[in-house]
Amino acid sequence: MFNILTTAIKGAIISFTVFLIAILALMWVPQLWGWQSFRVTSSSMAPYIRPNNIIVVQPVESSELRTGDIITYQQPGFNTETHRIVEIADGMFYTQGDAVPDATPAAIEYQWIIGRVVFQVPLGGFW
Repeated sequence: MFNILTTAIKGAIISFTVFLIAILALMWVPQLWGWQSFRVTSSSMAPYIRPNNIIVVQPVESSELRTGDIITYQQPGFNTETHRIVEIADGMFYTQGDAVPDATPAAIEYQWIIGRVVFQVPLGGFW
């Protein structure tokens, strides 16, 4: 009985360690390619992106951005935000959070865009 319990505990510790290493790798390895990771703190993009998820953002040229892309940006004097592009016009990218469809889209200049969200780690912000 004791051997079974010891084996189960060792298995759980190994599984947890592998899981933790995988989460850390998903958050930090992309930085080798110039990508950045961010912890989501608001629910403005729910349900697609939820608070405490980690998002990984890839730098992108303005010509590669399309309506529907989710981008992370930082306007001067404001916090970093992540929203969906709802319109592109006259060199401006108009963004809006999925959870606030009635809000007026924000006009974002390309120079403020950090990049496009390429993947996320659900609840990775808890680690």
